[in-house]
Amino acid sequence: MRMSGFVLSLAVALTAAAQEDPQRVHPTDTPATHPAITASASVWEESLQCGPVAPASPFDGPLWERPKLLGNWGGWRDELAAHGIGVDLNTTQYYQGVADGGLGQEFRYGGRNDYYVNIDGEKLGVVDRTFLTLHGETLYGQSVDGLTGALMSSNTGGLFPLPGQDITALTAVKITHIVDEHLVVFGGKINFIDEYAINFGAGKGQTGFMNMGLTFNPIVARQVPYSTLGAGLAVMQEQEPIFTFMVMDALNTPTTSGFDTLFSKGSVLLASAILPVELNGLRGHHAIGGAWSSRSYVQLDQSPFVLLPPPVGVPVNRSSGSWGLFYNFDQALWASPDNPKQQIGVFAQTGIADRQTSPLSWFTSIGISGTSLLPNRCQDTWGVGYFYLGVSDTLQTTLAPFPAANLRDEQGVELYYNIAVTPWMHITPDLQIIEPSRVASETSLVAGLRARIDF
Repeated sequence: MRMSGFVLSLAVALTAAAQEDPQRVHPTDTPATHPAITASASVWEESLQCGPVAPASPFDGPLWERPKLLGNWGGWRDELAAHGIGVDLNTTQYYQGVADGGLGQEFRYGGRNDYYVNIDGEKLGVVDRTFLTLHGETLYGQSVDGLTGALMSSNTGGLFPLPGQDITALTAVKITHIVDEHLVVFGGKINFIDEYAINFGAGKGQTGFMNMGLTFNPIVARQVPYSTLGAGLAVMQEQEPIFTFMVMDALNTPTTSGFDTLFSKGSVLLASAILPVELNGLRGHHAIGGAWSSRSYVQLDQSPFVLLPPPVGVPVNRSSGSWGLFYNFDQALWASPDNPKQQIGVFAQTGIADRQTSPLSWFTSIGISGTSLLPNRCQDTWGVGYFYLGVSDTLQTTLAPFPAANLRDEQGVELYYNIAVTPWMHITPDLQIIEPSRVASETSLVAGLRARIDF
């Protein structure tokens, strides 16, 4: 299976090629991405076919075999794609709870809807080699995050655009221009989770791992906003990024345009270098980079990626500037000789951060995942992962006089099996064992069931 990570709009840039080959995933139906942290260059959750198929349209086929529940919309989906417009709609439902330990035992239901529109300016007859990506999202229901006592969310999909709220927001409006085969530039409102992927890990909590410690490298959680205005570039080699640079607003603005507050609190610089490698003919990537913010922070300032305790009564020590350094790795270990999209591989994420402003001083995670080896289950996927985060000793000292808020290092394990009931519907049993940061919380056993439907 060809996988992907941060490739700046490469998915939509390959639209024409995909329409020539109906066995490929329809790229105008896939969110465009750009390289900012990842070590890879394709999308790990793309659909798998168990055998060769060649329908008249990528969306055609019997109800139980086509990739989308609503199929080709009576031909409109192909018609829109022919004019450079790709539309993707999906819903993800979660029933998850703390079965033992934590701060309390309870199961809760929540869900999210995601709406993507990708526009190819050349096919639309507007401007060549330019693409527009839109992402709207709706969050509703409840999450168990307040019950686990952990800094890492046990349900990444339940965090955005804003946790604990029934809300709809437009979190990405990105314009991408391919200057030539070696340079891509982009700008607009950037949804950072959309841009982040690492092969065999990540997945935004909707298809693969659910815990934030295995879907994202939180070492840059202090510096990087979830959704904000920004611009950058990617240097490409053989359609993969080898260097990226980005400047963005330091404020998280998922529910507003962000123009009224642009750079009012500072800016963020983010850069990474990516080295593609091969091991026994199988693709892998190494990425190293860092983020720096000029914003003034208090350690308990809320982050869109980390569940910090409320700062009630805690003395405020404000510092200007914050940094984080990261290293990400992925490597395919096995690929089916009959279908190269069927793979098993490993991934790892690690990093260090400024302990004066960041709640985390260091972080690491490692995991293995891939497609099922069970007969006739090639569209199923599975994964096992482990993460460990070191809480800043400065923050631990600050919270020491407040027993209810005392923090320690955190670690956890997650196992999932993603069952493809049909190509457009997946059901995933998920189990997590978390030793949370909150000292007052016992080791949490978190069990969940996730269902996703692609329309």
